[in-house]
Amino acid sequence: MRLFYALTFDDAVQEEIAQLQELLRAQRYRGRLVRQDNLHLTLDFIGEVKDDGKVEILKQQLLGLPDMPNTLTLAGFGRFKQGLVWARVVEDPSSINCSLI
Repeated sequence: MRLFYALTFDDAVQEEIAQLQELLRAQRYRGRLVRQDNLHLTLDFIGEVKDDGKVEILKQQLLGLPDMPNTLTLAGFGRFKQGLVWARVVEDPSSINCSLI
C-alpha cells in the first residue's frame, strides 16, 4: 500500500480544479489528470508499507484531528515524468515570486 499524508478539498474546490482540468483538456494536454473524487494535496509521501492494521489506526487518529482553516493560493502548474499534472500552492499570497499567465 502506498502511504502519504494529504489534505483533501471540499466540493467547491474540487469543482474549480475540475474546471481547470477541462481547460487543459481543451488545449489537448496529453498528460494524466486525476479524477475529481481523488484530488488531494500531498504533504509527505511515506512510501510502500504493509497493511497490518496499524494503517487504519493511524487513519482514524488523523481523522480525529480538528479541521484547520487555511487559505492556499495556486502558484502554477507542472507535470511529473509520468505525465501527471501537479499544482504548486503557497500559503501566503505575498510569497508568490513568479508571474502567472
